[in-house]
Amino acid sequence: MTHTMRSRLREGHPTLGDHLLLRGIGMLAYAAFAAFLWTLCWLQQDRPRIAAHPAMFAACFLAVVVFHIGSALIWGGPALFRGGRA
Repeated sequence: MTHTMRSRLREGHPTLGDHLLLRGIGMLAYAAFAAFLWTLCWLQQDRPRIAAHPAMFAACFLAVVVFHIGSALIWGGPALFRGGRA
């Protein structure tokens, strides 16, 4: 009987590949956050008034959300998706 990743995570029996995939996605989220910060610093030097733009606030908020998703995937891993009733 073949189990999908979703069913393995819900049952609480993740494989090594599941761990690596979820934590790898978390690392990619960290890399995206770092790339955003690098670009933000570069833009600040080139155009200092860009920080006051509402779109920059939205971009920073999204970057923080991505950072926290990455943190949850790295530190929580497959345990985040374990099924259970509250």
